[in-house]
Amino acid sequence: MDINSILIDKSKLIEKRSQDALISSALALSQMTGETVDVVRTIVDLIKVKEIAGFIGSPDDRITLIALDVHGKISGDIYILLSSADTMLITKKVADKWMKENEIEKFRNSVLAEVGNIVASAYINVLGDSFNVALIPSVPRLEFVGGDVLIPKILSKGDSDFALMFFSEFVVGERGIKVFFFFLLSNASMQYLGGRTP
Repeated sequence: MDINSILIDKSKLIEKRSQDALISSALALSQMTGETVDVVRTIVDLIKVKEIAGFIGSPDDRITLIALDVHGKISGDIYILLSSADTMLITKKVADKWMKENEIEKFRNSVLAEVGNIVASAYINVLGDSFNVALIPSVPRLEFVGGDVLIPKILSKGDSDFALMFFSEFVVGERGIKVFFFFLLSNASMQYLGGRTP
């Protein structure tokens, strides 16, 4: 059975677990921001790595990139993407609740790393539970890059041809925030998953 068939077979299970995980993530984000955070929708799909460019807007846009390595029977690279506008919104909400105005820049990276931890942990647990494997993530790395350099950067890393995409949309207060989670599966992991029965 190939990976597409396995994902189709497991899609309802993965989507249900994703919704449950994101509700927990929304509660954690609500505690961070001091605002009500709701999950509007989540989408799970398997895409080609080259297609990631179609999800990030204009090449001129600045993107917040939170990256993690994953090891285990399923390995690869995780990239969590936020637009600069959504990055500013989350940072400001957290800063308004917990920090003095002149501390926003100082703690911005810590805030974003924690957001990355919350979202990554949720989806890593979903994948581990769905495929009955243990996944071991690295510490998040934070970068701010232009959309035009993002895809070459991703393509230059590893041997991944496909990415498992989770798209989530949260509403923080009255404002929507879009979070893209791409798990670039190593070719060995694709073969491993394709050889497993669901």
